[in-house]
Amino acid sequence: MATTVRLDPEEATEVDLFILTLREDARRTRLDKAEVYRELMRLAREDDTVRRKLMRRL
Repeated sequence: MATTVRLDPEEATEVDLFILTLREDARRTRLDKAEVYRELMRLAREDDTVRRKLMRRL
């Protein structure tokens, strides 16, 4: 299933820079945004602390 995440231009730049930093820190040559979003969702489902932090932000 395809999903679209809409970001304002400033936020999009921040996300791009964050993913670039993750890619460098993980010493990977490629890191897809979709992979990052999927893993964030998995973290929120698997880790109650992450889930609670997400709920507070929502």
